[in-house]
Amino acid sequence: LLHHEVAAVNLFNFSDITCVPSITLNDSAIAQCAATHLIEQGAKSLTFISQDGAYFNRIRRKSFKISCPPNSYREVEPMEPRRLQVKMLTTMQGPIGILCSNDRVAREICIEGRLVGLEAGKDLLIMGIGNDPAESTFAGVAMSSFEIPAREIGKRAAKTLEKQLAESCGVSALGTDMVEAQLISRESTLSSTQARLAERVVAAIDESLGLAEFDIAALARRLGLSRRSLEIVTR
Repeated sequence: LLHHEVAAVNLFNFSDITCVPSITLNDSAIAQCAATHLIEQGAKSLTFISQDGAYFNRIRRKSFKISCPPNSYREVEPMEPRRLQVKMLTTMQGPIGILCSNDRVAREICIEGRLVGLEAGKDLLIMGIGNDPAESTFAGVAMSSFEIPAREIGKRAAKTLEKQLAESCGVSALGTDMVEAQLISRESTLSSTQARLAERVVAAIDESLGLAEFDIAALARRLGLSRRSLEIVTR
């Protein structure tokens, strides 16, 4: 491509391409952020669960493992059926912090865990990747997840290409621009009642900011809380 003066940007974060700029998802940061969040919420044991041994899952697993406190990480084999994976969870000290490779896996663990008496947000602090609202609906609990910044990656790639074109396809800035995913914490990892209420408040505010009649009284009515309760939760 460069030989034919074609501007190019690499978006595949597992390639060895170094002759053009790379703009990619920071998979290691996802795992590190997840471990920090789960530890802050009181997880005693931690594990990573995936549906396969894909390379990006191995990267996340490794980063998650090294971010956990000594002797707190427990291995769960990725190729095992969900039922057997959950059976392994019953042998761990709770609460158990779990990072799943995607929201579908997180939903399946929520459902299988419930069958053996393990509740998400209490016994299992579960989070996925992808922020798919449908999976929370099917899981029966609002699931914590990471929002993949696809739009931001696209914007940065477009700006990089625009700069290359302005410089007659010259590649002036090699290297990798790592874009981090955003953690959306919800009920499945928030073990305290106050933290769950705070999450509901933030979500309601985000959804209602464009409404002309939105104020603190409307927020309290929507959540079924007193103004005093709102004040305590949002301190």
